[in-house]
Amino acid sequence: MNERHFVEKIQEAVRAEPSMKGAVIFKHAETLTAGIPDISVTLGGTSWLEVKYQRAGEKLIDICRELQIVTCHQLAQVNGGRAWVAVYEDLPRAISRGPKRGLLTIWKPSFLHAWLYRPNQKLEAPVLMPSAIASPLQWVAARGAVYVEGHQHQLIARLLREAAEGAY
Repeated sequence: MNERHFVEKIQEAVRAEPSMKGAVIFKHAETLTAGIPDISVTLGGTSWLEVKYQRAGEKLIDICRELQIVTCHQLAQVNGGRAWVAVYEDLPRAISRGPKRGLLTIWKPSFLHAWLYRPNQKLEAPVLMPSAIASPLQWVAARGAVYVEGHQHQLIARLLREAAEGAY
């Protein structure tokens, strides 16, 4: 697996959401677009998503480029907070349980930037979000970062749908 795989799965999940019919989805994945998030979804405003894939044993700071996080933060500031970083993480087989061998963490860009680049700042670790939660958008907004077990692409689609519906 690689980052592209997760970007494609997110696009499929967004297209499968009936309420997202008519959304314009762009995948920004060219070398000339350094710093621009991987996906933009426009429907009632534009939402931005940077996708990262963290293999077992990798450190988050080693896979996140500061320019990408800062750009997401700037986009969030000018569009009502509709920008996030989704980190798909593989778990070592020794600690994974059953078919859910990974984690998905959704970060507000400002929180992720502080987490990675301001180590002296006291921040709460990402919180486990119940899978049946009514509003992933509100959970992320209130906590700065949340995670779920498994690589749940439909959760990202729900987040983007809520943003398009103006649930922010």
